[in-house]
Amino acid sequence: MNLTYQNLQSAVADALAFSFLGHFQPSEASSPPYRVVPPTYAPPRKGDPPQYLTTETGEVRLDSPQSFANRLEEVIASENLTPSFNIVDGHGVVLVNSRQLPHRVFDAAMRDSDLEGQPFFKSKLGADLRAARPATATALFRHAPETLLFGVWDSHSGGGNQVLRLARAITARVFGTGGKLRPGGAQKSDPLNITKDVGLLYLDVNHQMTLDPNESVRGKKDKDKKETVKTYKPSDLGHGSVPASDSKDGVDVEDIILQGAIHLGVLRKYRFPVDNGKPSEEVDVAVRTALLAMGIWAVQSVATRGMWLRSGCDLVYQDLTWLLRYGGGKDEAFEVSLATARKVLDEALAALAGHNLNWENTPITLKANKELLKAIEISSTAIGIGEVED
Repeated sequence: MNLTYQNLQSAVADALAFSFLGHFQPSEASSPPYRVVPPTYAPPRKGDPPQYLTTETGEVRLDSPQSFANRLEEVIASENLTPSFNIVDGHGVVLVNSRQLPHRVFDAAMRDSDLEGQPFFKSKLGADLRAARPATATALFRHAPETLLFGVWDSHSGGGNQVLRLARAITARVFGTGGKLRPGGAQKSDPLNITKDVGLLYLDVNHQMTLDPNESVRGKKDKDKKETVKTYKPSDLGHGSVPASDSKDGVDVEDIILQGAIHLGVLRKYRFPVDNGKPSEEVDVAVRTALLAMGIWAVQSVATRGMWLRSGCDLVYQDLTWLLRYGGGKDEAFEVSLATARKVLDEALAALAGHNLNWENTPITLKANKELLKAIEISSTAIGIGEVED
């Protein structure tokens, strides 16, 4: 079946999920086994080397649901499709955009910023966002629609179990099958040939190496109220050669798969009352259809434009199939291209204008408050970045 706006309207009313399944190859190989580098994770025991996430059946994680959601958000942001907030310093320099914040519009950075002289969540807009719930999600759609696709948690409001917490409507993962570890090692050679014979090193006020303890930055006072001086080995400061280690050099896999779904049951939980404060099925379907269309377009964009996950894991798609799932064994296959997905998304956004729900794409400006600026400046100075203007 072809992807059309009308088909998506029917889907959000009746179907359970829009699933997608894709197969990929590394950009440097066209036949298995494929050598890829998975992400590394902290080991169970402190001191052990970082590890890949694998299963007993040979499945290897290449991209987590959280990481893939970030990639979808990045492609939406790159098109400036949705509304957002800029947090600026005292001179109007943008410090961060709300799309970059881990808790999105409910991040601590938003809490510690002001809108037109008011703390953000004391302003009408901030209060409307904080008061939103699945049955009254209009403010979220108007000002932070990504929260309805990728989930959000208002964890900084102090409201306990009553705070807003939305589940992801899109889940996806990238994994390899038939994985086998590749042994390997890494080493570093120092052309300056600095060795441990130089003795202890220190950092001066410019965060540069010094051999003179009198030039070092003083640390906190110890229990005897004496200032401490931190010492380093050459390797601590990036100098010296590192011998080859016994480590992993990625994995060999037989297939690379993207698997996920847009969960229509999640979208159907949301209602969007407008001017009179009463929900309308027509409006609800139009908004859910727009969210579904944006999700389809974002997945198609990320998958088909090339998935560079990390060094050693640059993936090229081979196929991507979409299946509308109704339950009870009833499924419908859909033909989806990037151009068609964008056309349907544009139609869905145009339909919202008739309900006074079109988006304002110019970011709303918030000003970081003095304490947030002070915290940023202290932290930036400590790591040698510089100052932030208040």
